Amino acid sequence: MGVLSLALTISVSSRRCSARLLLASVAIVLHACSTNVITVSGDFPVPLVDAVPIKLGVYYSEDFANHKYEYEPKGRKEIKLVMDTGAVQKKMFNTLLPPMFDQVVLLDSFPPPPGSDVELVLIPEVDEFQHAVPSHTKINVFEIWVRYRMQLFDLEGEPVADWIMSSYGKTPTAFMQSNDEGINAAAIVALRDAGANFALNFVRVPEVQLWLEERAAAQDTGETP
Repeated sequence: MGVLSLALTISVSSRRCSARLLLASVAIVLHACSTNVITVSGDFPVPLVDAVPIKLGVYYSEDFANHKYEYEPKGRKEIKLVMDTGAVQKKMFNTLLPPMFDQVVLLDSFPPPPGSDVELVLIPEVDEFQHAVPSHTKINVFEIWVRYRMQLFDLEGEPVADWIMSSYGKTPTAFMQSNDEGINAAAIVALRDAGANFALNFVRVPEVQLWLEERAAAQDTGETP
């Protein structure tokens, strides 16, 4: 082989290697920059409970109404995950609360405007949100944990009760067609768990019990609660 042929061969080979390296680099960059966005959606059962005899106001903060969970990848094989959960969490509470109370009013601001006749105002907030998929745990389930901070106020904006409510959901991968479907299903199970927790335990919260007892006593004596 002549010097010229050898040089051409080396040049072509070098260009091929450079092209492969460039394509590999582009693939790594694209993978690192990609984001999987899931808008969680689903339906929720209506609770079968005796209604608490009060008119409840509900205020969803901007952070709660537009809540998004973001997971930053910890390795090259992962991509960023964004879960849009604001609308579905509002849907859960809007399904849950009306059967639980005599009346429920959605408020646009807090404290309520003058003239409002609600007795208490509930403000739910997402305190913590976590997820796990089979690639994290090596277990064939998708998992979601949500921790809520539930706050209850009177009309003057004074706190009545403040408690933490946790929920958990998991879904076997055997029933899922994709990771997105598995994550969505686990999130809905977690939100249903939160709804059941709230429906069963609201009147058991000590501060809520005390407020209801004082209200009942005031009504019996004809006083303003």
